[in-house]
Amino acid sequence: MTRLQQDLHLTPAQAPAWQAYEMALQGGAQMQARRQSAQRLLPQLQTPRRLALLEASMTQDLAEFRRQSQATVAFYDQLTPAQQRTFDHDTTPSDQGSE
Repeated sequence: MTRLQQDLHLTPAQAPAWQAYEMALQGGAQMQARRQSAQRLLPQLQTPRRLALLEASMTQDLAEFRRQSQATVAFYDQLTPAQQRTFDHDTTPSDQGSE
């Protein structure tokens, strides 16, 4: 995130949008902890409860994805076209496994 922020050369007017974007992405640690907790519970549950837990986890994951996506688009809309190209470049996953 620090590299992205540096590469974007944000203006002071863009700082609040960056802060909102950063805060929206911080939910990832909570999501990971919830996933790990669910994974520990799964072997102890009967199939119907296991399926219900998986469905609830998927629903929460989708809600978190939507929240983060909306925050990303809101931030992206505050960038200049040059900054958008930098954001696109810096946030595109690399294809490290195809070499």
